[in-house]
Amino acid sequence: MNDVTISIVSHNHDQILVELLNDLIKCKHHINKVIVTLNVLSKYNTNYELYPYEIAVIENDKEKGFSSNHNNAFKLCTSKYYCILNPDIRIYDNPFQSLNNILDNNNVAIVSPTALNGKGEIDDNARVFPTPFGLIQKLIGINDGRIKYPSRKRIIYPDWVAGMFIHTKTSTFSSLNGFNEKYYLYYEDVDLCLRARKKGFKIAIITNCYVVHEGQRKSHNSFKYFFWHSMSLIRFFIYHLGRFPKRN
Repeated sequence: MNDVTISIVSHNHDQILVELLNDLIKCKHHINKVIVTLNVLSKYNTNYELYPYEIAVIENDKEKGFSSNHNNAFKLCTSKYYCILNPDIRIYDNPFQSLNNILDNNNVAIVSPTALNGKGEIDDNARVFPTPFGLIQKLIGINDGRIKYPSRKRIIYPDWVAGMFIHTKTSTFSSLNGFNEKYYLYYEDVDLCLRARKKGFKIAIITNCYVVHEGQRKSHNSFKYFFWHSMSLIRFFIYHLGRFPKRN
């Protein structure tokens, strides 16, 4: 098969990056190439030649944003599918055949497995588009914007899925011109999904296909990340507020 190119960006993630690369061994028959972008150079020596799939390494001379890094990696993509993974994703069962099938048969632009946190609970990688009223509801604890997972549905269609795991066709990502690089960090995934929805595509989550996400909410405890999060939200509203497509 070898029909998937995977893009991973590391910021001194070192050990968890190695864990993900080891997880991907079970997916080797689907992997065309893994592109590892070292956004922050590390002294950790990883022998990429040991893996049973091709790994291309990009070493940045200065830090770039999420959008720029994955758009730059996309230039090396020659396969049918392009998958964006955070290094803190853990994969226990090969999801790619199921993900590819959804993209090939359901007018879906972007698909993701269900993400679980370290406690085995469903993470929040599927949400509705943010609005000012929705943010007020979230702040006062009425509604945090998460999508419910009906027990009998194999596929659900949220407004957007998080950039921790984005799987798409190479042709689709190219037709959307990739991520908007004006977002340095945060909301580039929301923006991408919204632009896909405006073209008539669906965004999908497979409810019986799982990965584990050991993420940290940096914007909750760092002013720098909170600032980036806030600026990206404002930018998203300037670009898109009041122009959302109807929900599936």
